[in-house]
Amino acid sequence: LVDYESLIQNDATEQVSDMDVYNMMTGLDSTYFTSGTDYRYSNTGYALLAMIVEEKSGFTFAEFLEENIFLPLGMNNSVAHQNGISTVSNRAYGYSHNGNGFRRDDQSLTSAVLGDGGIYTSLNNMFHWDQSLYTDTLVPFEILSEAFTSGELSNGEKIGYGFGWRVDSYFYRDRVHHTGSTRGFRNVLMRFPNQHISILILTNRNSGSPINIAEKIADYLFNA
Repeated sequence: LVDYESLIQNDATEQVSDMDVYNMMTGLDSTYFTSGTDYRYSNTGYALLAMIVEEKSGFTFAEFLEENIFLPLGMNNSVAHQNGISTVSNRAYGYSHNGNGFRRDDQSLTSAVLGDGGIYTSLNNMFHWDQSLYTDTLVPFEILSEAFTSGELSNGEKIGYGFGWRVDSYFYRDRVHHTGSTRGFRNVLMRFPNQHISILILTNRNSGSPINIAEKIADYLFNA
């Protein structure tokens, strides 16, 4: 699927929603490549998945996350942010470097799309979620196993991506991880499930490389 961010008009001023992403896609008659022949990360795919969740559950995506993930895990400081609906107190704001220092750079035209982002949380809450992935509290183990297994192309080539996780190895240890960024934020969660080790880097600036920091921490832990 074409990445919706590339379809936003240069003079656009209103934030895009998941429904807007869907409407953008309905006007297209082509994709980057034929399904099964290649792999490309897709923000669009996540926005459409959120809409499928809404259709099947009868909840908004934000409500579904609240009822099925945040509340069961005691993630009391987590929310799928909706401007004018949800309030996030004492949160960190994003900043970008402008040459003379940092300026607040917190929201973008895509910040209202919840399928691929828009989650506000804390280190402690992320720990609760991370630990739940060792159990079947949220989803059955067989589905978790699929999430942490690389998908394949039609020719059998592995793509190194599961259900929302990059899947590979690091210093001969199985690793699942993902980065995330928007405006003045850069983040990464790196997990080594067999060692029960997780490295989470959350930043509110648009510079630096959290994944490099995470790998340096892993190097230290594994005495590389």
